[in-house]
Amino acid sequence: MEKLHKFFMTAIVVGLVSYSLTTVIPTHLARALVTDNQIADNAITSPKIKDGQVKTLDLANGTMTKDKISPFALKLVTVERHAEFTTMHPFHFLHGEVKCNTGETATGGGYYNADPHIGTVTFMNRPIQDTSGWHVGIYSPDGGLHQFTAYVVCAHLELSP
Repeated sequence: MEKLHKFFMTAIVVGLVSYSLTTVIPTHLARALVTDNQIADNAITSPKIKDGQVKTLDLANGTMTKDKISPFALKLVTVERHAEFTTMHPFHFLHGEVKCNTGETATGGGYYNADPHIGTVTFMNRPIQDTSGWHVGIYSPDGGLHQFTAYVVCAHLELSP
């Protein structure tokens, strides 16, 4: 059993060393040896780059301009998000906010009053100042139970398939 254990441990160590010599070390050496000055202009083209290899952090500010991006590279995606709110007290001011997810921007919004015939007054219906969502303010002068739904239309960009 001890010989078998030594055999497997040796095999694992040899495998790890081989992997490091063929994969990890050459990658780090290449990064250390190749500098920007050694790459000719226009030497790296789209067909030579695998999908997902270039990240935003890899690009210098101002290098990606709209004339360099295909008009079909990105698509605008919109999503409606909503939240329900209820007023219960007389002379109650209720503020409701519904937020977009991180990376999204509010492009519109509003509210829906479940019973518009009952006396509520909308005194605020606008985007949140940083465009992260929508804010609705309802005033209930009669103290009745009033329910309303605030919604926001959020937008973000996605890469086209």
